[in-house]
This record gives sequence, structure tokens and C-alpha cells, in this order.
Amino acid sequence: MDSTDATKTEADPRSAPRATRRSDAELNDARILGAAIALTERRGSIPSISAVAREAQVGTTTVYRRFDSLQALQGRASAALVCGHLGPAMEAALTDARPMRAFRALSLALIDEVRSLPPEVVSLTDLMEEYLSRFLPAISALKTSAQQTGDLRPDITVDDIAGITVAMLAGITEAQPWISSPDRYVALLFDGLSRTDAPALPEP
Repeated sequence: MDSTDATKTEADPRSAPRATRRSDAELNDARILGAAIALTERRGSIPSISAVAREAQVGTTTVYRRFDSLQALQGRASAALVCGHLGPAMEAALTDARPMRAFRALSLALIDEVRSLPPEVVSLTDLMEEYLSRFLPAISALKTSAQQTGDLRPDITVDDIAGITVAMLAGITEAQPWISSPDRYVALLFDGLSRTDAPALPEP
């Protein structure tokens, strides 16, 4: 084997430390977020960055390097906690023979999960990013099924469903003193979505 072949097969000694650092950073991210989720589930919120560091068994500097504020970490943790609990509801929705009923049940499950947390720990931006990153293919499949059965108006898009979901969460979860039970309002919302004879929507 000539020197050229040797160069090709010999590992770059600089690549291993970079890969190790990347692996360590990913591990720390997972430990920090896992600790934040656990604290939120046990206590309703994260008491401090130092509490997360102790739970994750890392330094506080490591936490701040990954998340620049307690609020940022809390938003991510709450979103992950809510969406983690939604897994069974989504599985049930995908096997329901009536997709609009499944959409409604899923919406109520999402609202219940969000309302189980103090309002100040929930970031709708983080929640919707997590929700769509996990469940967008399933939501799209439900939408298609509901339109094929004639239960969902045909001009509704996946983007519409995302927008309706965030508007629903903002309107219902942040108005808790005035809305003790969201079932009635969710039913009204889905009645509008089911009106296949309704006037066409404005262009997005």
C-alpha cells in the first residue's frame, strides 16, 4: 500500500475529539431537558437553574451554555412534558374510525394537559413547535381521512389546523377564570370545521 492509500485509511486524529465533544453536548442536552421535565412534572415548575443542574448532575454553567434563561428552559420542558403525555391520545386518534371525533378528542386532551400546568410555565411558541415536530405526519393523516369521509371542509389545510390549534389554546387556556369547561367551545369550533357547505375561506 502506498503513502496515498495510507493517508486515505488513516483516521484524522482531530476528528475524534470533535465527535466526542458533540456527543457529550448532546448527552448534556438530554440530561438537562430530562431533569427540567422531571422537576416540572413533580413540582409544577422549575424552581431554579441550580435545581436543574443538581437533578441532571451537571454544572450550572453547562445549563446556561445550553439554555440562556430559566424561562427558555421552562418553556421547552413544559412543551416536551405536554407532548409526551399526548402520545396515547394520538395513537387512539389514528385508530378511530371517525377522524373528526378523533380530532376533537385530541384537542380536548391537549387542552387538559396544558391546563394541568401553571399558565406562566407554558410557552405557546415552544409548545406548538414541539407538537408539530412530533405529530405533524399524524395530524396530516387525520386531516386527509376527515376530508375523505366528508366530515371536514375540503379547503382546510394542515397550516390551518396548526393556526386553529394555537388560537384555541390561547383563547381557552389563558381564559381559565371565564371558561371552566372547554368542551362546549371546542364543540362549537369543530362544528364550524365540519360545515362542508360553508362559504369558501379567504386566501391564506
